[in-house]
Amino acid sequence: MTFGLDRCLYVWTIDEWTQLAEKLAKLPMMNPDARRVARHFFAGATETTLDKLGRVVIPQILREYAGLKGEVVVAGMPNRIEIWGQDIWDAERSMVAENSSAFAEHLAAAGITI
Repeated sequence: MTFGLDRCLYVWTIDEWTQLAEKLAKLPMMNPDARRVARHFFAGATETTLDKLGRVVIPQILREYAGLKGEVVVAGMPNRIEIWGQDIWDAERSMVAENSSAFAEHLAAAGITI
């Protein structure tokens, strides 16, 4: 499954997607934020398959959303792959580099340590 978030595309296996979909289905429907998150996830999701050469056709709307033109970055995560447009990836990396201390503090305050 392919889905857009953070101005990149997330690619999950069908098993990972199913687990995520089950969690989203349990969100409280009366909460507007929960409805928006679920709507964004499900409306933008596309099931994709590899062609004979191992390529995936990404729908135009998702390519536009993620700014996929020319060079792209494929980043492996523990349970998904992220596909970024090069310009958006460069901006993300710069922002993280500039704010890494603040991010570490926020995570530590939430009880997440590395």
